[in-house]
Amino acid sequence: SKGGLIMAGIKFNNFITSKICYERNPKFYKGERLNISPSYRCEITENNLEATVKLSAVIDSRKDIEVPFFIDVEVIGFFEYIVEESENIEFEDYLTTSAIAILFPYLRSVIADVTARSNEFPVLNLPVANISKMLVEQDAINYIRVSKK
Repeated sequence: SKGGLIMAGIKFNNFITSKICYERNPKFYKGERLNISPSYRCEITENNLEATVKLSAVIDSRKDIEVPFFIDVEVIGFFEYIVEESENIEFEDYLTTSAIAILFPYLRSVIADVTARSNEFPVLNLPVANISKMLVEQDAINYIRVSKK
């Protein structure tokens, strides 16, 4: 079996960073308080025993002058369903909880890296959060099941 992290029923094979957008907000004045609240989205595509999970965060200075920058970052994780270890838990349940929780630190890390490289603002470390629960509550998960032929 190839490498990857296995948590009963789900295997995390890898991730890629599929989008990094950073744009300074020229209207922001350093004396202002920072008002940074990311909006998160997730798109899960399940195809039989494999799935991709796209997790993204947007911080939009174009909507709010108190935000020093615009950021749009997306990471994609690649997962497999391990049926014999699933304990009768559906793949979808693993993907909407564990898979998102596994990916979130990678998303946080990319955002920290990008803001560090701005060399203008402090590093943005997004707070650790139960991102899965938040996405479910906000109905921000788009779940696509590719039907078996």
